[in-house]
Amino acid sequence: MRGRWVLCLAVGCALGAVVDFGPARESAAAKVAKVDLTEYLDGFPQVGDFRVYNRSDGETLTSTLLDLVEQKKATDYETEYDDAGDIEDDFTETVHGKEDRIGTIVLGPVTFVAAHPKRFQTFVFVPGKPQKFKIGMTVFYQGTKAGRATIAGANTFVGFEPISTPLGDFTQVAHMHNDQTLTVKVGHSILRAVSSSDSWISAEFGTVLVKRMSQSYQDGVPQQPFGPFEYTFDHGQYKGIAIP
Repeated sequence: MRGRWVLCLAVGCALGAVVDFGPARESAAAKVAKVDLTEYLDGFPQVGDFRVYNRSDGETLTSTLLDLVEQKKATDYETEYDDAGDIEDDFTETVHGKEDRIGTIVLGPVTFVAAHPKRFQTFVFVPGKPQKFKIGMTVFYQGTKAGRATIAGANTFVGFEPISTPLGDFTQVAHMHNDQTLTVKVGHSILRAVSSSDSWISAEFGTVLVKRMSQSYQDGVPQQPFGPFEYTFDHGQYKGIAIP
């Protein structure tokens, strides 16, 4: 939840363990270790917590936690994203210590409904190895079923890096890369939105920087691109406490 909180999901490998087998096994000289990013990606925010990001074109993005429901081992969240006036509500689930899941997404009169939350990413990564995901949804327009949609893509842990932002200098943040495609089929028409983003996540403040762009297509015809934009974390509230 800490790491993914800024990411709008719809339209709108540096670590390794070197193993030396000697001259006879040079082709198998390296093995990449798994990395547990729970400290960076998990979290327990409270209702009313929010984050404000400055967008590189002078606009802002604000994410606000509207509601949550505690389960035995997980928490269900409703989060609103206001990206320069474009409003999106995401219903997600975090299985604490394990993974993030995507549920329903609301964009104005359009709702993308998942039968139940599906895995978006686990918290344990092999650096440089993409974690693939694919989530099927039913599309409703003003409450009436209109078609089907699929969100498919991959998340990759690039590695730990130093980074400087207006919040200060961070010696070790987790660099995550995401590629995803939203495909919407309504009748004979197909809308496709292809997006790519990089996020830098600190253990202390969560996501401190995001670079994102997307390109949409209507029946194969390119539409107006979105970005590329940079989102820099400015201020917010976590567990009811002001940050930074």
